[in-house]
Amino acid sequence: MSIFETTYYGNTLLAWAIAFGLMLLSLIVGRVLYWFFGRYIKKLTARTETELDDVLIDKLEEAIVALLVIFGTRSALFTLTFNENSEQTVRNLFAMAV
Repeated sequence: MSIFETTYYGNTLLAWAIAFGLMLLSLIVGRVLYWFFGRYIKKLTARTETELDDVLIDKLEEAIVALLVIFGTRSALFTLTFNENSEQTVRNLFAMAV
């Protein structure tokens, strides 16, 4: 029996590792996207004469990155198997986060 076949809270250690990896991946992609907005998109909008696009990018970049991380974490957690009460609690937490 491999260590990855050990079960914790109804899921194997491999399933927990995959879920954690997906959460970590969503955080990394979120950071890269935030860096991309700061490095390239803001420079492009700074060249325009209007400030509306600058304000829109400032307001939207954090929201887009936050939603990406939230949905990435949600997707990672739903790869795991929970009992009905735990699954409903997770759903409610993500509904409040969004």
